[in-house]
Amino acid sequence: MVKKSNSNYTYHEYDIHSCIVIFFFILLQATYCTSNAMPLKYQKEIDGLNLQNLCPTETVSPLGVEVFRWSYNPITHERNFLPNVVFDRIINHPYPYHIKDNPTKCKRCGASFFTTIKSAVNAWENMSAQNKANLGYTHIASGILDEKDGLINKPSVTGHFGFYEFDTADLTRKFKILSELKNA
Repeated sequence: MVKKSNSNYTYHEYDIHSCIVIFFFILLQATYCTSNAMPLKYQKEIDGLNLQNLCPTETVSPLGVEVFRWSYNPITHERNFLPNVVFDRIINHPYPYHIKDNPTKCKRCGASFFTTIKSAVNAWENMSAQNKANLGYTHIASGILDEKDGLINKPSVTGHFGFYEFDTADLTRKFKILSELKNA
């Protein structure tokens, strides 16, 4: 502890730092609680899987960093930003949910995003031609997610994470097309 004085008052340096830490703790806690209370856009799909666990689990609020995902052009395309469970139904892709465990089913209820453009490109390049054709994505888009948009899972070592969108979010206003995907 360092004691500092001014002609009018004396204070301890750690007191100011403690106040700042407490303020940010309260701020973060409020964001966490508020975020968890907001309805998810695709809650109906989560409920339809009759999961025995809370879904999504182990999530946090995004902190305003740039993220990336495969997309269609234009960014307003109806299939952009869909979670896998909805996307599968639209393209008539029979995913074997009946043999999957609850965590896997829950992950399918989030949309796929990446922490870097490099991780998005690598994942695309390592995907089979058949999967690329099934998905039909043509571009990479980027945008900034924040606590008002939804919840994210902890990114994997490959930079992939699931995003669970809040009902009030409109990602088409926050994302832009960056480039075409090779071999799309």
